[in-house]
Amino acid sequence: MPRNIHVITALAPLGAVLLGGLFAAPAAAAEPMRVSIDARIGTEARGRERGEQAAQADIAAGTLKLLESTGPETVGDTPRRRMRERLLRAKGIRLEHGPGCTDAAEQRGYAAAYNERMTAEVQRRFGPDFWKQLDRNVDRQHEGPASGSGGLSR
Repeated sequence: MPRNIHVITALAPLGAVLLGGLFAAPAAAAEPMRVSIDARIGTEARGRERGEQAAQADIAAGTLKLLESTGPETVGDTPRRRMRERLLRAKGIRLEHGPGCTDAAEQRGYAAAYNERMTAEVQRRFGPDFWKQLDRNVDRQHEGPASGSGGLSR
């Protein structure tokens, strides 16, 4: 019998550690877990922030482009639309379809902020009346080839 007592005596400290760990675990689990969640995901505000950042990066890289709506009003290949695109390309401005965001509100915000920043940059580079000149040139060329040079002037 002394042998059994000796074995139990040797296992007692190990059991105390295990039981102490089990009883101490709930106290440690009571510490609140801190998690941060960006509540702007999927919102127009988040899209605007991302659009502004993307436009700034493109401008810094020397890229000028505008995002077009992908709605039905832009579908089709009209002569007027092709002419506008050609005149913009001549100035180094590309047209692309809007971003592929996961939410419509975020996509609207992204495209609006991107185009606002890019439009301001185009006006800074080519003058404040650039868009009026572009529309006049499109109208003039759309009416007929004998109506002018077809280029945008500063």
